[in-house]
Amino acid sequence: MILIIMNTLILATDSFPAPEVDLINSTNKFFMIAFSIECILKLTGLEMEEFVNDNFNIFDLVIVLFSIIELFFSEENSKSGVISALRAFRLLRLITLVRSNETLAALVDSIVHTIAAIGNFLVLLSIFIYVFALLGMSNFAGKFKFDEKG
Repeated sequence: MILIIMNTLILATDSFPAPEVDLINSTNKFFMIAFSIECILKLTGLEMEEFVNDNFNIFDLVIVLFSIIELFFSEENSKSGVISALRAFRLLRLITLVRSNETLAALVDSIVHTIAAIGNFLVLLSIFIYVFALLGMSNFAGKFKFDEKG
């Protein structure tokens, strides 16, 4: 958890256009190597079926793969916008902190349910707007005359 928080803080110090600071690049490589080692240890320590059954393991594997791709892009083209887009995927690692804290898990669960309820509300709101637009069109269509000269 400490590595995830430190990685997030280092990613937050990065800015655009990217400063020529070797410390940020070396710490990014360090975190990529650390998380890659963690993923390799999980792959070798767990059976493949057990590794695949946990969605967080697959999530970590995808983030590590994006980190490796980002490392190759950063060495080829240091001014590319692809680098910052791929670094944004590494920030998703904060989601794994939710798993370890019951209060955060309950909060994220309530946010997901709220977003689903907002979706239903938006559908209902769209229907009301459509009905009132039709009502306005039927009542006021052709009632306003504009002066063509003015």
